[in-house]
Amino acid sequence: MRRILVALTAGVAAAISASPGAQGPVFRANSDAVPVYVSVRAGGDTVGALQSSDFALTDRGVSQTLGLVSSDSVPIDVTLVVDTSSSVINSLPLFRSEVQAIVGQLQTNEQIRLITFDAEVRQILAMQAPSERPPVQQIQLGDTTSLADALGFALARALRADRRHLVFVFTDGYDTSSILGYGALPELASHTDSIVHIALVRPSGTDLPSAGAIGALSSAAARTGGSLYQPTQNVGGIVAAFQRAIEDFRHSYVLYFTPTDVAAPGWHDISVKVTKPGNFDVRAREGYFGR
Repeated sequence: MRRILVALTAGVAAAISASPGAQGPVFRANSDAVPVYVSVRAGGDTVGALQSSDFALTDRGVSQTLGLVSSDSVPIDVTLVVDTSSSVINSLPLFRSEVQAIVGQLQTNEQIRLITFDAEVRQILAMQAPSERPPVQQIQLGDTTSLADALGFALARALRADRRHLVFVFTDGYDTSSILGYGALPELASHTDSIVHIALVRPSGTDLPSAGAIGALSSAAARTGGSLYQPTQNVGGIVAAFQRAIEDFRHSYVLYFTPTDVAAPGWHDISVKVTKPGNFDVRAREGYFGR
């Protein structure tokens, strides 16, 4: 079973890495330039007007020389991944209204894709410009839950070098029928260019998933530079989490570097800091795989 999971993870990672015709700096193991999306906040507000010289990045503990690309020049693709399993039956009307609200927040140069999952993973809406009437009525109740498979499908998308990709998931966190398991998610997330944010929803009368499940989801998001948002039962809670996620992404910095004085193969831990005086909350991916 472990060999099957490894093979599936590698296959999805290969699909993620295969982006025909990509140009410019892209975050892949076989690229010379490694881009890193970095969000910076201070006192809860995003921090603008930083230069490459205001950042310090290490790759396996070795300082790297940085360049910076304005995030304003790199528009965003958003993939929404919506849980429609039987355990969220009471949340489906909320989910439909939240999807409608999220789509309404997108800018004209941004695009949206909609995926739902229960026992099956379905692409309801292919990546396209936002519409005033997204097909929310196609968000229909299913049965068992394939959360890990849905996240894998969302990430297994050939990315364009001139756009960034935000994956936003809302789910109760349970997985009962995936081929991939929770344990595969951090590894899978390590191979992607995308930023993953996961909003947990706690339907009334239900328990949280296991600590192991939450840990795997949190680790997968953190590997990409994203977040796991704590469970909410509030109307608007999902939208509030999305607003923070996309605000960070819209105002993120795109740093890039060519790894120097570090061996290529295997996992590379990276660390990003702001060198200017102040108390900054810096969020970036935790590393990348080199070859």
